[in-house]
Amino acid sequence: MKQPPMKTSRATLDILQNHYPERLGVCFCIDPPWVFQGFWNLISPFIDPVTRDKIKFVQGSRDSGRALLEENFDIDELEANVHGRNEVAFSSSVYLDGRM
Repeated sequence: MKQPPMKTSRATLDILQNHYPERLGVCFCIDPPWVFQGFWNLISPFIDPVTRDKIKFVQGSRDSGRALLEENFDIDELEANVHGRNEVAFSSSVYLDGRM
């Protein structure tokens, strides 16, 4: 997986930070791929510190990140594939048909 050029990443960050200030409540990155860590290390110094503090990483065992998720979500409703307890898989056809 190739990373975008640094110039492109900085331009994207500039647009998001300057045109959409303080729109982000919190961002959870759940089990990101290993290449993301290198990319994050490159771009994080250029992210506004207030915004950077809103980005939370949940990695590893389901129990290790559960406390962070429980502060923000109902764990019983959160899907199992993102460290929740809800074993019912998301079905786009049910959602798109309006039967949810």
